[in-house]
Amino acid sequence: MDPMEACLHSGDWDGLARLCEEAELNGETCGHKKGVQIYAALLAVYLLQRDLVNAKFLWKRLPNSCRTHEVMVRLWNIGKYLWKKDTSSAHALLDHDWPPYVRSIVKALMESLRRETASTVAQCYSRISCAELAAMFGVPQGQQLASACEELGWPIADGFVQPTKPLASSARVCPSDKEQLLLLTNYVSTLEN
Repeated sequence: MDPMEACLHSGDWDGLARLCEEAELNGETCGHKKGVQIYAALLAVYLLQRDLVNAKFLWKRLPNSCRTHEVMVRLWNIGKYLWKKDTSSAHALLDHDWPPYVRSIVKALMESLRRETASTVAQCYSRISCAELAAMFGVPQGQQLASACEELGWPIADGFVQPTKPLASSARVCPSDKEQLLLLTNYVSTLEN
């Protein structure tokens, strides 16, 4: 098993990005098939890490032969939707039969995007329609939405979902007024000295 495959199987996305970047610098992307695989993996990892700036620069420096490949076009369209914060459209493009060299990265991207969307929905909504939530999650209404809500512990009633906010971590306790005043006093005295 080559190092790139090992990173794919273990989920070492940073290591995979490093290997793909090294392969590009060493000229290993010259062959069309191998080049597409390396570039697609690198673009998918950038999207997973939400490193949209590097994803955009990668797209700009791609050889034309790679830019027209179906996988690269689909990944870049996902990147454009992420740039616009249009997660519904990104989810729609992610639901695809991906080739093995990017399948696990795209699966991790889908899960990451769903977690982020769920967190945002929980913070912003006390009640949301099933249709709107299904579009945000990129799943059809019905059983898939119900199982996603069940995983999150969100009840569904009368065509609406009631997201619950995750419990706040007990490790993050706000200091009392007296402690805040002491911290501020120490900070100001440090600046003056």
